[in-house]
Amino acid sequence: MLADFPVDIVDDLSAATLDQLQIDIVIHLAGIAHDLAGHYQERDYELANYEMTKMIYEEFAPSKATAFVFVSSVKALIDKADEIVTEETTARPASPYGKSKRKAEEYIMAQNTGGKQNYILRPCMIHGPGNKGNLNLLYKFIHSGVPYPWGLFAISDLFFPLLIFAL
Repeated sequence: MLADFPVDIVDDLSAATLDQLQIDIVIHLAGIAHDLAGHYQERDYELANYEMTKMIYEEFAPSKATAFVFVSSVKALIDKADEIVTEETTARPASPYGKSKRKAEEYIMAQNTGGKQNYILRPCMIHGPGNKGNLNLLYKFIHSGVPYPWGLFAISDLFFPLLIFAL
């Protein structure tokens, strides 16, 4: 079932490679996030979350790919919400992580897309008190070996990777 959805993993992200592989959608979710051990400095977040996003987008822009999906974070808007967070919430990221993600979002939003689509997703973790980077439920599901019945659902090409991300 998943074999029906070939994925090309390449170390050359140039526009020429995107075109050669006939990539339609670039989904960018690489970067650094939680640093519970305190190894990363502000510059590390800047390089991994902003500079790398900019570099990938600069290859996407001249390519024939039609959509760019950037997986950001709710931390790009606010570190701790005392109210419901909406699109109208004023961005006030507090951490180097949130600030670097916000800077990447602003870069993407400032680009002239020439008819291409940009999507910025801000997933958040709602699990329990004090959780940071906790994906235990996802890990348990993956390690259970239970196959997900992908073939039972009609899923649009753009929605499919978003569904995979949500699982």
